[in-house]
Amino acid sequence: MWFGILGALEIVRDGRPVSVGGPQQQALLGILLLNANNMVPADRLIGHLWGDRPPASARSLLQGCVAHLRRDLADERTDRQFIVRRGPGYALELDPGDLDLDRFDALVDAARDAAEDRTRAGLEHRAALLRRALRLWRGAVLDGIVLDGCEPELTRLEERRLAVLEECAGVELELGRHAEVVPELQAVVRIHPLREQLRTLLMAALAGCGRRGEALAAYRELRTTLVDELGVEPSATVQALHQRILATDEPGQPTTIELAAARPAWSHADPAPSAEQVVRRTSAGGRSIAWSAVGSGPPLVVANWSFGHLELDWRNPAFQRFVGRLARQHTVIRYDRPGTGLSGPATGTRPSLDEETAVLEAVIDAATATLVGDSAAPVGLFGCSSGSGIAAGYAARWPERVERLVLYGGYARGLDLAPAATREALVRIVAAHRGLGSQVLAGLLLPGGTVAERDGFARLQRAVAGQYGAAQALEAAFAADVSARLGRIRTPTLVLHRRADRTVPFPLGQDLAARIPGAAFVALDGLDHLPWHGEPETLVRLVIDFAGADPAATRSLGRLERGAPDIERVA
Repeated sequence: MWFGILGALEIVRDGRPVSVGGPQQQALLGILLLNANNMVPADRLIGHLWGDRPPASARSLLQGCVAHLRRDLADERTDRQFIVRRGPGYALELDPGDLDLDRFDALVDAARDAAEDRTRAGLEHRAALLRRALRLWRGAVLDGIVLDGCEPELTRLEERRLAVLEECAGVELELGRHAEVVPELQAVVRIHPLREQLRTLLMAALAGCGRRGEALAAYRELRTTLVDELGVEPSATVQALHQRILATDEPGQPTTIELAAARPAWSHADPAPSAEQVVRRTSAGGRSIAWSAVGSGPPLVVANWSFGHLELDWRNPAFQRFVGRLARQHTVIRYDRPGTGLSGPATGTRPSLDEETAVLEAVIDAATATLVGDSAAPVGLFGCSSGSGIAAGYAARWPERVERLVLYGGYARGLDLAPAATREALVRIVAAHRGLGSQVLAGLLLPGGTVAERDGFARLQRAVAGQYGAAQALEAAFAADVSARLGRIRTPTLVLHRRADRTVPFPLGQDLAARIPGAAFVALDGLDHLPWHGEPETLVRLVIDFAGADPAATRSLGRLERGAPDIERVA
C-alpha cells in the first residue's frame, strides 16, 4: 500500500485508490502518517482531534476511530495491521517506500551524493533528481485536512521543500538556465517575501538573462520589506550581489553573476559532519572544565546552557548538523559547565554570574592559546538560552576579547520567565519526579518535536544533570540576572528569538536587545527553544552573515510583538 501526504491525502492499493472514513478518521491518519513508525501517545492524539476541551468519552471515541481506520486499511489477502498499539499510544507501521515523503528524501539524498561531481553532466543529473523530488509535491501537506496542533511539523516539511527548491534553482543557474527559473522564483518570492536566499537566486537569474533593472528592483523590494517590517538591512551576501549587479557595464545584456555553488539541502537525513570534535581540558577555580573544538576559521565560542554535554550532544545528528554548518566558517568551541557532561563536579552551591563568566574566561583563554597561539586573541561569542546571560556578562567585562556577540533565546532577568508560583512548582516537579520532570522540560523546550525527539532530549537531560542537578539548573536559570551589565556592552550584538518560544517568551528577547546599546534584533519563526530544532538553517545563516557583516548595516527591531509562553500553563 502506498500513502501520499505531499498534497491531498492519497492512499493506493494495487493501483486503486482507497477511501478512508470521514474528516476525523482522515485527521487521525494524517497525524499518524506525519509520525510514521513512531508511537504517538493517546493523550496527544486526543489533543489533536478535540483540542483543549475533549469530551469525557474521548478515549472511547479515539478507539472507535482507530478501529474504523484499521478496517479501511485492512488487506484481505494478509493479516497485516498498519495501525498497532504501542505502550500508551498508537503507531502507523510502514515499510520503506510506502510513503511519498520517503521517496522525496531518497531523491534528495541521491542528489546530495552527486554534489561532488562538478561536470556539466553531473550538474544535469543532480538537477534532474531534485526536479523529480519536487514533482512529488502536489500541494500543501495533507491539503484539505484540519490538523490542529500539527503546525510545527507542517512548517518543517514546507521548509524542506523550499530548501530543495533553492538548491535546485542554484544548480540550474550554474547550468545557465536563467530564463527558465525566473517564473518559478518570482511566484515563490511572492509567497515568501522575507526569504533572502530565494531573492538572491531571483536577482541572479534576472541579471543572467539581461533583466538588470528587474534584478535591482527585486533587491529594492527586499530591502524595503526588511527595513519596514523587521528594521534590519539585507544580509551581507545579498548586498554584495546587489553591488555586483550595479557594477555591470551593459544594461539589457545578460550578466554572469557567480554565486556560491548550490549547497545540498539540509534535510533530516543529512549525515553528520565527518570531522570529529577534539575534547581538551582546562581549569577554573580548581575545577576541571572539558572543552572541544571542531571546524576551521575564526573561533566562535558557544556559551553553553544548563543541559549541554560535549559527548552526548555530538551523537545527536540534528545537533551535529547544526554545529557542522557553523564549523564550515568557524572553529566552533564548546564546553561543559561544572557539574555537567565531561567537566568535573560543581561546588555544590548555585554558581554566581561571576563564577560562570570565570569558567567561560578560562575556556576562551585556553582555546585561543591552543588554537590561535595567542591567549588574548578576540573571538566570536554565541550564547544560547541560559548561556546568553553568561556570554553577555563576559562581553560586558572583557569587551576587547569579543569581536561579535550573538544571543539566541536569551533573557535579562530569570524572574521574568514566569510568576513565582509557577517557578516554584516547576522546580518541585523536576526535583521530585525524575521521569515526569524530564518529560515536562522536554515538552517546554521542544513543543514542536516528535515524540522520539522529546524522549531523546528527556534521556539526555537525565544523563547530563540527573534529577536534582536539573532542579538546581532551573533554580539557577530563574535566579540569573544580567540586566545591570547589559548597558556596558560595546560589542556589535545580534539578538535572535523565535516568536512562539514557549520557554523564554518572545518579549523577553526584545527586552534583552533593547538593553544592549546598538543591538540588532531579528525575530525568527518557530516555537522550539533548542536552536538546532525547528528551522535552524535561517538561524545559522544569520549567525554566519553577522559574523562577517559591517555593524553599521544592522539596526534594532522597531515593532514589538507578543509571544506565546507556555511555561505557566505546563507548570
